[in-house]
Amino acid sequence: MQSRIPRGNDLVIIIIKPIIQVFTLGLALYTGYTRIIDGMHHLHDVIVGYIVGALFGYIT
Repeated sequence: MQSRIPRGNDLVIIIIKPIIQVFTLGLALYTGYTRIIDGMHHLHDVIVGYIVGALFGYIT
């Protein structure tokens, strides 16, 4: 995400980038939580999904 944000008004980027990152992380955590609560997935399925997603996010 850092490399895709254009350089320009650094103050706006400093404020908006963490908001977007926290929102997307929160959405991922909420989605995993609701999958477990609804009985659609087991806890270990969601944890492995988080790990795989984090690894792919780090690599790309």
